[in-house]
Amino acid sequence: MKKEVILSLVIVLFLIPFCLADDSWLHNSEKLVIELNISSSMKIVPESSDYYVDYIKARLSFFPENDFQQRLVKLETSPDSFKKDGIIEFKWEQPDEKELYFLLNSEVETENKLKKITGKIRFPLKNLDEEYAKYTKPTENIDLNDNIIKIASELAEGEDDLYAIAHKLAEWVSRNIEYDIKYGTSTKKSSWVLKNKIGTCDEFSSLFIALCRALGIPARYVSGVAYSNIAELEGFGNHAWADVYFSDYGWVPFDPTYGEFGFINPSHIKLKSSLDSGNTSTGYEWKGHGFDIIAEKLDIDAEVKKISGIKEPLIKIKADILRNNVGFGSYNLIEATIENLNSYYVPITLRLSVPLELDAVEGNKKNVLLMPNEIKKVYWIVRLTEDLKRNYIYTLPITVYDLSNISSTSSFESRSNDLVISKQTIDALLEDKIEEKLKVYSRKVDLKCNSDKGNYYIDESILVYCSIKNTGNIFLNNVKVCLENDCKILNLGIAQEKNINFSTKPKGLGKKQILVKAKNDQVSKTSYLGYNILDYPNITISDLSYPAEVLFNKDYSVSFMLNKSSDSIPKNIEISLLQNSFSEKWSLKELDNNRVFNINLNSKTLREGKNDLEIIVNYEDDKSKGYETKKNFIITLAKLSFPQKVLSLLYSLDSWLESLF
Repeated sequence: MKKEVILSLVIVLFLIPFCLADDSWLHNSEKLVIELNISSSMKIVPESSDYYVDYIKARLSFFPENDFQQRLVKLETSPDSFKKDGIIEFKWEQPDEKELYFLLNSEVETENKLKKITGKIRFPLKNLDEEYAKYTKPTENIDLNDNIIKIASELAEGEDDLYAIAHKLAEWVSRNIEYDIKYGTSTKKSSWVLKNKIGTCDEFSSLFIALCRALGIPARYVSGVAYSNIAELEGFGNHAWADVYFSDYGWVPFDPTYGEFGFINPSHIKLKSSLDSGNTSTGYEWKGHGFDIIAEKLDIDAEVKKISGIKEPLIKIKADILRNNVGFGSYNLIEATIENLNSYYVPITLRLSVPLELDAVEGNKKNVLLMPNEIKKVYWIVRLTEDLKRNYIYTLPITVYDLSNISSTSSFESRSNDLVISKQTIDALLEDKIEEKLKVYSRKVDLKCNSDKGNYYIDESILVYCSIKNTGNIFLNNVKVCLENDCKILNLGIAQEKNINFSTKPKGLGKKQILVKAKNDQVSKTSYLGYNILDYPNITISDLSYPAEVLFNKDYSVSFMLNKSSDSIPKNIEISLLQNSFSEKWSLKELDNNRVFNINLNSKTLREGKNDLEIIVNYEDDKSKGYETKKNFIITLAKLSFPQKVLSLLYSLDSWLESLF
């Protein structure tokens, strides 16, 4: 799966970045070697016939150097140049040409690696050196206002981990600012970005830096190039991101546009860092008289020359599903257990892949920060469409993966009559799981609940039997155990176990789920039990077909359909066909589907004229309670001759005697 990405190559004195990216090879490779060419030209425009050019200088502040994730392999310039105070300067003395060119040709080896931050950096930050304190102050474009300060404070509230806060700020910008390439032609202030919630990577980075600075966190603006996979702009182009300063570890990259929070993919090449956005990349100076200079835009061309190595996996993923069977239209919960295999912080982006029949309610992407060797659980709520074929069983695979191809797959099944879980139930379950994780003593209480049986009829009471045990090492006061609004409060000593019973009424037909929750200010635990609500069995008779009139001693047939008109299954079924003193019977153990009966008869048992016939169906429910369904109809026997009347009388007598013995 690929992210939406946008890049462009437009620099006219000012660097104007266009960006967004995501390609799997970037995240799998260990190292890249990228050839980078930066070039431009200028024209000398005479304004008098006696113009004179003493010299012209072009100063380029936009070039690669050695940094944490990049190593400069080669750098050559044409014409020759010299480097001083972060500037590469080209100089032409008394040039004869009216059009001058300069080129910087370089090769940069980039590495796919993280800053190995092994310990928590406490927030708020204290005693910053002036070298870094200047990166906490507002600038012209990275400005601060009350709204920026308020949002930053709300996001940081309750956190004491610098990495966690920076991760939250970057994720907030990534989620709340809309990318639109039309804003790539100018630099917008961070206050404007927050108000309008739109921009390009320049605006994404500026707002993120402003949020950091609002909290006293040093952050700086980074200009460079990076790879994009968008069709019309595929390749390298100008990009902007940010660095955040971590004491004892240095500057750590954050790219809120690409969704990379604490790392950057190895297509990024840093060319310049600065206090503010919108800084010039190229400056010009000249001496002489009677002429002017027209400078062309800065042209950037980059190409991957070599890909080497496979990045070592940083995490393990295990995907699980709340329920292995749900009905059409049901919600379900996907749980991913993520293990950090390293002794340092690891930021990752997880994605959920699901079939078309499933919808990830809040999107398929999760940004996760793992502390050293941490095991964390991440959740997605999914909903199954209702527009499925009722007679099919659907197997629905789900895969949780990251961009370096670490993944885990699971699946669940769906039938039309399976349990349908509501969004409210899923939200309550997710709240409980998060709460259990946060509570210090949540694993120190055990709650188990069972119902007295699995199936109930609609008017029956459901009896729920629960046991709760204190498996911790402290006395638990005022534990509230609730089934919906029915709550009981109790105290539990260490190793003490108590039983609690509830009674509730069914709510609708089909498979249901009951949540029983135990909670106080120290524990939170929930037990879930399923049951099935049945209606009473019902059989109807339809599609009755028979001849209205028959001739004597002729074969004829009666057909009809027994319809299972209830969700519950009728049991011990007996079907009788009564005609005069004659009857036929059939038995079924149960009726789990509609069934057609075809009965072949002979009219010799009928009387001349109209004959009343009746179909009687007797059946039972699971409690052996009896039910009956009847259907009457009339068949006329045509007028008999005298011999036929005698035969009819004999047949009737024979049937009567047979019934006696």
